[in-house]
Amino acid sequence: MTRVARLLAVACVALIAACSNAEDPRTAVPGLGRLLDSGLGGSLPVVASATGAMDLDLAAAATVVPAPLLRGWLGTHGFQGGYSRVWASANTKTAEQVTVLAYRFFADHDADAFVTYSADLAASSAYYTAGVDALVPGSRAFSLVTRGRSGTQFCGEELFSVYRDAFVVTRCAGFPVPQDSVARLAQRQLIHAVTVAATPSPSTP
Repeated sequence: MTRVARLLAVACVALIAACSNAEDPRTAVPGLGRLLDSGLGGSLPVVASATGAMDLDLAAAATVVPAPLLRGWLGTHGFQGGYSRVWASANTKTAEQVTVLAYRFFADHDADAFVTYSADLAASSAYYTAGVDALVPGSRAFSLVTRGRSGTQFCGEELFSVYRDAFVVTRCAGFPVPQDSVARLAQRQLIHAVTVAATPSPSTP
């Protein structure tokens, strides 16, 4: 298994374990949390400890990109803050999890570049399979398979940008995840983000 494939599982664990430590209002981007669809996980339970603001360190560890690489990249591309929402099944056999991340940048072109950079690095994995979502403009979709001591994990992921925000939508399970199911989540997240961005933002994230 390649390093990128292993890091997909590691990123999920790191996000759940550390996100509660990022709920520092000094690192939160006001209103960013509203851009993430709070119902994207469907019937899966919310992982409260993994839902909240992401500072630079946590944002760098939350994706399949090796954290040192992404941290350096974010630090030179106008990263301003992030936010995450996670849902996970308690069933250890299916081990289903849905994650949606938002990355706020200084400019639109940095959000676009994040999508390209992240997807291109993921494509270096031998377990990478490209996907297509024609309904989300400029998106990059793919699936990865990880194999570890706890068994095989199948993940589908889609990245896209809306103005100066980049979004990462991921669905993982102990069974093959259809790419169209991930695409539907990404499409729903796109509609939510565009709708919320067009409305006045309250004072809370």
